[in-house]
Amino acid sequence: LDVSENEIREMDHLVGSLIALRELNFARNYLTSLPTFWKNLGFLLYLNVANNQLTELPESLGTLRHLQRLDVSSNMLSTLPLALQNLKELILLDVHNNRLVHIPPSLSLLKNLQEFNCEANPLAEPANKVYSRVCLDTEF
Repeated sequence: LDVSENEIREMDHLVGSLIALRELNFARNYLTSLPTFWKNLGFLLYLNVANNQLTELPESLGTLRHLQRLDVSSNMLSTLPLALQNLKELILLDVHNNRLVHIPPSLSLLKNLQEFNCEANPLAEPANKVYSRVCLDTEF
């Protein structure tokens, strides 16, 4: 389901009833928050909420056990939920261009993570140190 670039301000709760959904793209809208219905979307493999106005991510994203690609870049995130450590199938995590100062050490538990982009954040530690701690494949 691709609803990118539609000036959407809120994700409708009906999206949570699309239990067979595999891809969800809400990029380049005006979302300021995300709902908590994620546990219903057990087959979701790809979630893109880049280029919105998100200030936080719900802990319930951690229930997306089969999620492989998560793009939350270009928002206003200052923290990442600890529940992201539950996304054991995650291959790609893009958090670039946010307001992140710290990257949770628990992301190192994501053994399948191959691509991690955290550039353009005011990180307290050098990006190369974060990359080496989180995954093998790095982007600067």
